Amino acid sequence: MRTATLRNNPWRYNLVIAALLAFAALALALAGSGVAFAHAHLKTATILPDATVSAAPATLTLTFDEETSPTQTKLSVTDASGKVVDKGDLKVDGAKATVSLNPLPDGKYTVTFRSFTEDDSGIINGSYTFTVASGSAAAAGDASKAIQQASGGDTAPAGAPATGQGGLSDSANSFTLPALLVLAGTALFTGALLVIRQKRRA
Repeated sequence: MRTATLRNNPWRYNLVIAALLAFAALALALAGSGVAFAHAHLKTATILPDATVSAAPATLTLTFDEETSPTQTKLSVTDASGKVVDKGDLKVDGAKATVSLNPLPDGKYTVTFRSFTEDDSGIINGSYTFTVASGSAAAAGDASKAIQQASGGDTAPAGAPATGQGGLSDSANSFTLPALLVLAGTALFTGALLVIRQKRRA
């Protein structure tokens, strides 16, 4: 009965069809890509998450799985009391972000970072800890132990692959936001043309 009512109002019928086309285009794009957006996740670091080192190096370098913005990327290191122990001289080169460290006494330290991919404005906020313990056996650490969270998205749990959020496929197979907007816009534009043509015939 409702379908018949819609067909008796052609412009409403075409509008519904256009909305369904837009929804289908988005669903197909997301299903085919594996992830919705591409972001720069932590791939490795000179001091890895959960690592134990006998002495901290002069610098800390994080490497992401995509290039990150030189102006929007952030990286800091703090001690157990929350005091910043890096020198604030962040340098970004492609997928690498480097900051100099002050001499670090024994203790636990927290690395906080933010990556920003300029092609899709994707933001990843992340953090992890490492320990300086002179005279102790070194522990290599594991990049997958970092906590990484897309801005407005889900958190990648500890143990998930570091090269993709939550174990999803990486950005090489993903659609970016502009591509999704083009798909949705094309479907809506087609629907709008149908409505205009129907009104002209009426």
